Amino acid sequence: MPPATSSCPSSGCAIWCELRQSDCGEIVPAAEGLLKSGVFPGLWLDAAALLRGDLKAVLAALRRGLNSPHHAQFVSTNLR
Repeated sequence: MPPATSSCPSSGCAIWCELRQSDCGEIVPAAEGLLKSGVFPGLWLDAAALLRGDLKAVLAALRRGLNSPHHAQFVSTNLR
């Protein structure tokens, strides 16, 4: 099951969950405030930018994730 994201703009929160083994768990923001998928390395979400409607910053975070070594390794291992 792919990660699921829920946002609550009125309360200023975003919750991103993913299936881990047989349990659904919330992704905790990394030190820089990004939500990073453990299922799809390189899938990063800047939740604060999403909530304030800053699509440019959301896409910049995603691009950084897709350019990360973790994503490159995931692609080379899983998409042969």
